[in-house]
Amino acid sequence: MKTKIISTIVCILGIVASSYAQSSKNLVLGESKVVALGTSNTHDWEGDVKKMSGDASITIEDNQIKSIESLQVTMEVNSMESGKGSLDSNMHKTMNAKKHPKMTYKLTSASVDANGKVTAKGQLTINGTTKDITLNPVASLAGDKVTFKGETTFNMSAYGVEPPSLMFGAIKVEDEVKIEMNVVFN
Repeated sequence: MKTKIISTIVCILGIVASSYAQSSKNLVLGESKVVALGTSNTHDWEGDVKKMSGDASITIEDNQIKSIESLQVTMEVNSMESGKGSLDSNMHKTMNAKKHPKMTYKLTSASVDANGKVTAKGQLTINGTTKDITLNPVASLAGDKVTFKGETTFNMSAYGVEPPSLMFGAIKVEDEVKIEMNVVFN
C-alpha cells in the first residue's frame, strides 16, 4: 500500500513537471532582427543591428509562455548597417561607438497575458546612459523557440546622443527614433 502511494505521488509529480518548465534560452542571431528607424529633413534612414547576443529564462506551461524571469540583449553599435557606407560611419560616430561599443536591454520585470502580450519593464543603455523603459512586444511560442515582436520609440537625446546635422546643417536628423524588434530565443 505504501509503495502504491509513493508510486502515485512520483507519477503525479512527473506529470506536473512535464507540463511546467522553466528553461534558459539563447538569442538566435540568424533569426533575430533589431532595426532603428529615423528621419531627417531630406530622407528616412535605418540602422540594422547585425551583431547581438542575449539570453532569457522563460517559464512555459501547457505550451504557453507563463512568465519571463530574466532577459538580456546586447547589441554592438559598430554592427549597425544602413546599406550606405557613409551613413554607417556617421551613425557609429554619433552614437560614440568607440567609447560605448554596446547597447543593452536588461529586463527588470515582466508580465505575459494569455494572448502573449508582454509588459516588459527594463533598462536600456545607449551611449553609456541607462534609462528605464517599458516594452510591449507580443510573445509567441513555436516548439522550443520564443519570439518577441514589437516596437518602441524614444528620443536619442534622452541617451546623450545629439541628433546629427550634416553638410553644414543642410541635413538635420530628427531626435525621435523608432525601434522595430523581432527577437528569437531558443
